Amino acid sequence: MPGHFHFFAHTVTDNNLLFDEIESQHMVQVLRYDIGHAISATDGKGTLYKATITTAHKKQVIANIESINTVIRNKHLQLGIGTLKNTERMEWLVEKCTELQVESLTFLHCQNSEKRKLNLDRLKKKALSALKQSHGAFLPTIHFETYKEFVEKSDSIYIAHCNNTSNKYRAIQLPLSCTVLIGPEGDFTTSEIALAKNANALEIDLGNSILRTETAVIATASVHYLL
Repeated sequence: MPGHFHFFAHTVTDNNLLFDEIESQHMVQVLRYDIGHAISATDGKGTLYKATITTAHKKQVIANIESINTVIRNKHLQLGIGTLKNTERMEWLVEKCTELQVESLTFLHCQNSEKRKLNLDRLKKKALSALKQSHGAFLPTIHFETYKEFVEKSDSIYIAHCNNTSNKYRAIQLPLSCTVLIGPEGDFTTSEIALAKNANALEIDLGNSILRTETAVIATASVHYLL
């Protein structure tokens, strides 16, 4: 009997879960799941399923839904993150934010950013893998935008930066629904901080140390996860 793995259902009907070819091939040929085996799965939108496999083919697995558990999301964290030079660090960041139930990740092209292009498909695959590994219910959305575009359309903004400011909020004071900006290597520029403050952003304090971008992201996501 295969071990207890968690899968991503790409299509959900009234009675069945349908898995795409990549997921099906992994289930049948690698993990040796077969007809009659019980599985757990998610649609990535907040619903968890228990199901029994009725069709086991490497091109498509179909499972009959036995039970449904809808997870209520009462916290909404959107992160705007300056792009990192190191792709592996960015992928690691995506994995951990998925485990910590961050709702959306938008990588930002900032004035101090070096990367101008991102492989969003690869980052989304990393998020999906982390969702399955952690048996989660929510798959974060992942985007790439300019800093200005993101700030101008966002609400309830908080910005973390390294400049000394006396009126910073502590991260544990973040509301359940918010957007947090975290800069790239080299931090946000003075003009970028001013742009955020002009959009009514509040400044937050992540402690006395100067944190690397991915560390600041995980610290913020962890605090919000525990609120």
